[in-house]
Amino acid sequence: MTKPLRELVALVLLGANAVLLFVGMIDLFVPFSDSSTFTGRAGGSFFDFAGIEGIVLPILAVLLATHIAPPVARAKLIVQVALLEYAVSAVFAAVAFLAWLFGELADGELRSAFTGTLVRIAYTAIFLAVAFLVF
Repeated sequence: MTKPLRELVALVLLGANAVLLFVGMIDLFVPFSDSSTFTGRAGGSFFDFAGIEGIVLPILAVLLATHIAPPVARAKLIVQVALLEYAVSAVFAAVAFLAWLFGELADGELRSAFTGTLVRIAYTAIFLAVAFLVF
């Protein structure tokens, strides 16, 4: 009954992830108040790019399009868009991570930098494993 909707749902998942990535870029680069710092925005924006949504939505779209028989008509396009979204996420997550880390270290927040780095490494490992699976 849901078979004809798989392609549409996969495309919606990719579209939703693209919107979330765009919002993450806005959150990273556009200050929302006078007291907003790039370091502070970068700390939270990492998870906009390499968080649960950024990890799950593209892989779910790919699995829905390719791993349920028969594959949908635009399965190749869906995989390519998912890889593109992972690439964009990786670049902006790296920028956000480095900006946050150097800001924390410059402020002398060693404990916060250490524990935050461990959390971000865990998310990055999951992100890279899933992106490799799609590749």
